[in-house]
Amino acid sequence: MLFRSNGDNGTLNTIKTNLNGRPFQGGKGDTTEAGMRVPLLARWKGKIPAGRVCDDLIDSCDFLPTMCAATGVSPKSMGAQDGVSFLPQLRGEKGHPRPWIYSWYDPRPGHDKERWTRTERFVFDHRWKLYDDGRLYEWAADPRETKPVENDAVRRRLGAA
Repeated sequence: MLFRSNGDNGTLNTIKTNLNGRPFQGGKGDTTEAGMRVPLLARWKGKIPAGRVCDDLIDSCDFLPTMCAATGVSPKSMGAQDGVSFLPQLRGEKGHPRPWIYSWYDPRPGHDKERWTRTERFVFDHRWKLYDDGRLYEWAADPRETKPVENDAVRRRLGAA
């Protein structure tokens, strides 16, 4: 099973791959889709259907509740959590996919920030991405975030996320 996950483990910008039939240049350490789109492969014989692809959004905080659900441990026993279990999706069920992900990215924690290493805060869904400074991108159509867009309805929706 393949999910879409977020993280800073994208491919180096010197590497070009093929994504959905189009060339795609990596962007590791960048907050564009090229730096954040990370495949999540899962295999659990007899539990996870083989060959399935799921485009649900998965955040790193979703792993603990998923592991708790898979092992029968109460998530409450692990303390407060922001994560959502994606075990149903692993099993091929609909589940309760996240509508959006909030991300705080600091490429060099504890260091003075140069122009290219600033801390970024943003929220995104499958189509849109809103930064805390108000920049809005339709990253489904502009994965490199080259053209900010104006859409007050989306800005309000994601700003309330």
